[in-house]
Amino acid sequence: MKTKVGETFRLARLILRFYRRFCFVSLAISLFIVMKSAALGAPATIFAFWIKIMTTAVIGGFIYYSYHPEFQYYKNLGIGRNTMLIAAVSLDLLLYILMSATVSRLYD
Repeated sequence: MKTKVGETFRLARLILRFYRRFCFVSLAISLFIVMKSAALGAPATIFAFWIKIMTTAVIGGFIYYSYHPEFQYYKNLGIGRNTMLIAAVSLDLLLYILMSATVSRLYD
């Protein structure tokens, strides 16, 4: 018998497994953008956020075309390509926002 909690944890594990493929590059870019934004001050924050959005879109496009065979694995598990990409991008942006909030508190 499957439970909703079990399905949620399974989905979270699969998303984290997928995100692991490109997390180093994405987190390195996020850290660089956050540190530059903190050094330049508040006016640079909006610009830095849009830079992060653009780099995330580029990384997402790269993942979309480079890992095409891997998406079949997730499709066989019942998770579509768009679901995986949206979840990974959302996780990446959430980590960026948490990083940005943490660094802004450190520099205040």
